[in-house]
Amino acid sequence: MVKIFSVKFRTFRFLCVGLFLTISTCSWAQKLEPENSSEIVEMEKMEIQSSLKKIDLNTWVVHELPSKSPGNFTEKLAEIPGVDVNQRGAFSSEPMIRGLGFDRVSTSLNGLRLPNGSPTRTHAPMGQFGGTLYRSFQVVHYLPSLTLGPPVTGGWIDQKSQWTAPGSNVSKQPSQTSFGVDWFPDRNGRQWNAFNSGSLGPIGYRASLFRNQIGNYTSADNREVPSRHEDWGGSFSLAGNTGERLVHSIDTVFRKQFFTENVSLPLDVEDGNFWAITATHEFRRSEKSDDGNLQLRYGYTEADSTLSNERRDTRPILVSTETETQAFHADLRWKTIMPIMGDIEVGLDTNHEERLAIRQRGPVAKDFIWPDIQYEQAGIFAESLSQPINDTTLRIGLRWDRVRSEARMADQLAFGRSIESLYREYNGPSANKSSQQENALSANALLRWNPQKTITYYAGIGSSAQTPPPTERYRAFLNALGGGFELGNPSLKPERKWEVALGTEILSENLALRIDTYYFGVENYIWRQFVGTTAGILPVNPPQSVFSYRNVDTAFIGLELQGTWKVTPHFKVPFSVEWVDAQLRQSGTGFLKGDSLPELPPAEFRVSGIWDWKMKSVEANLEWAMRWVGSQSNELPAINPIYDQSDSYFLHDLYLTLKKSDLIVVKLGIRNLFDKLYSPYLTPPTSSIRPSSGDLNPGDKVPGAGQEFVASFTFKF
Repeated sequence: MVKIFSVKFRTFRFLCVGLFLTISTCSWAQKLEPENSSEIVEMEKMEIQSSLKKIDLNTWVVHELPSKSPGNFTEKLAEIPGVDVNQRGAFSSEPMIRGLGFDRVSTSLNGLRLPNGSPTRTHAPMGQFGGTLYRSFQVVHYLPSLTLGPPVTGGWIDQKSQWTAPGSNVSKQPSQTSFGVDWFPDRNGRQWNAFNSGSLGPIGYRASLFRNQIGNYTSADNREVPSRHEDWGGSFSLAGNTGERLVHSIDTVFRKQFFTENVSLPLDVEDGNFWAITATHEFRRSEKSDDGNLQLRYGYTEADSTLSNERRDTRPILVSTETETQAFHADLRWKTIMPIMGDIEVGLDTNHEERLAIRQRGPVAKDFIWPDIQYEQAGIFAESLSQPINDTTLRIGLRWDRVRSEARMADQLAFGRSIESLYREYNGPSANKSSQQENALSANALLRWNPQKTITYYAGIGSSAQTPPPTERYRAFLNALGGGFELGNPSLKPERKWEVALGTEILSENLALRIDTYYFGVENYIWRQFVGTTAGILPVNPPQSVFSYRNVDTAFIGLELQGTWKVTPHFKVPFSVEWVDAQLRQSGTGFLKGDSLPELPPAEFRVSGIWDWKMKSVEANLEWAMRWVGSQSNELPAINPIYDQSDSYFLHDLYLTLKKSDLIVVKLGIRNLFDKLYSPYLTPPTSSIRPSSGDLNPGDKVPGAGQEFVASFTFKF
């Protein structure tokens, strides 16, 4: 693997590690407990329990993700209305929020942005947390707090260790140990995880380990679908105080990935590594509020992977790709309380990312897919949270970012041609550059009104800018889904999002209901389009299609609804609805104004019936879950051939849970109870190079899993 990172950037790494080690050897006087958030959406029970003191209605806080299906957290997060999954294979998936995915969704750990470790999107950040202690995720759909980091057009998935919180109990970290096993006999699969927390002298700690081994699944028409996957990893966290007001915490997470089969890609993941480490230091002026608190956070992460077609018998030539990413983050923020303006938070942050990917074709040829891409960002932000009149809360935020990106090896080759010349060839003379600098200004406001304790209304408006992601701007002849190649466009402009959101939340004795409606326009939306072929330009035989990126204007509109109806004290009905549409607001080559974007998720409706009862000392829970997914069509197959017509379908699941005093939990279930044959719309077709296992042929739709038995066992002591 070619090592790309400068001495300056490597110094960041050693400074970070040195600081972590120094802090970890301090004599800490107190142990901290994690914050007990009062606003949660528990995905397993689909209940809403919102604090009327907070304004983050735009945030879903997900606790204790259920073990209902094999997979990483991305698939499990998709139970939230507005969150969907884009897949390359069963374990190469990324979240979409309101129809926006890839780098438009930012995943962070204690402020550290986690980049995707591969240009093929097979090393998604959410895939790194398959069983760690990070069981709590904030999923922000819209108008995010501008203190989170540089804005993205989609949404945020924010993970925090939650050691530090105003007013939190600083008594001893409770001692707890748990061990869980998930069994999927139809896939010859098993997942296990272990967790332990407690105190080591003056230090509180949490630790976790996990291991996943999953085989292929069988569709309803008895075809074997490639989905083999194996990985292991874990996490470790420490926290304590120096003095009375200084709080410190250190978090690290790691994952080792083994062979993972990608049914929709011509390459499989042979090997992958990921680790991240973060530190938080907070000076608390007051234990009961944020007034005067000062916080410093920083972190570092690395990810690398090896992809290859070595195991595929029909490969025309042996191809392998080595990828590497590194990222550093730091932020400093100060919180205070001011008359009229209320709670104030101001600060600054910085991010530095570097990416390299080299493809080896045969024994000699090399292509730079990520040509040593560097991304640097620095930003300042300010946000206030006030109560202008009774029963209302107003949050106003402002942010400015300076971003620089560069492809430092754009003079290297892809298929024998310099990458710079290929940028010009397919994107025009304006793409004759390998570095860009941009300024981005963002602002938003969110008003919340509580006329009654059981009813909340909110309205928000905002504008944000996201600079073009490094992959869309600088990638160089990556193998494209559906055939052909993808090339970046250095002349892309930043996306500008204008957003309006309205909603309400109703909480009564027997009904919890939340309704979100939204509209947003995206100027300079970065969109993949067909731009030509390799004929006469590159030595590819036969000639293949070339796709690049252009800026277009789009408009999105959508609805999300989630609720729980408590029919009796022992029977409740959770339900949810989601729908989004997006249309082009201009005409261009191959499309017309009013055409719908092909990459949108279908409409979806979920409803469950949950009956609970008690048998002596054992609590029992029986759940029937139904999911309806609407039909979806691709109005622009010539421009984006990845997605095909998808029919609507119903899926039914059945689960039984037995719990003994929270010490032993047993879950048994049958997924796809009636063995329905279906193909998810957002899963691309089978790769043009036949997978090394299974029964699918190139170009086949990838069917979902047929009827499956699942079992989960959790022990706490």
